[in-house]
Amino acid sequence: MNELIERIKMLASIEGDIDDEILQLHIENSINAIYIYLNNPKLSNEDIIENYPSAIIHLAKRQYVAEKEHLTGVSSMSQGSRSISYASAISFPYSIDDTIKALLPRPFLRLF
Repeated sequence: MNELIERIKMLASIEGDIDDEILQLHIENSINAIYIYLNNPKLSNEDIIENYPSAIIHLAKRQYVAEKEHLTGVSSMSQGSRSISYASAISFPYSIDDTIKALLPRPFLRLF
């Protein structure tokens, strides 16, 4: 787990050990998001850490940056009587977008 923290710190240009606990939480949340996406009850957290570290790092870094820069929420733009509101990809930092899907296998489908 410490290796994941160090890689996130390198990518996000984080110095020192102040945010290690926060990064640990983001890593755990990323592992849970990947577990839910893959929909495979046979996978353990250790399997996800071992097989998909890049996906974990990208999700955890996205959440860290979004939290530090207050980038979560809905964006809106107005021009005269027109108004547009949308949620950016960073609004949902643990969502599995196409970038993360490229790092993961297809989800497990269960048939009953």
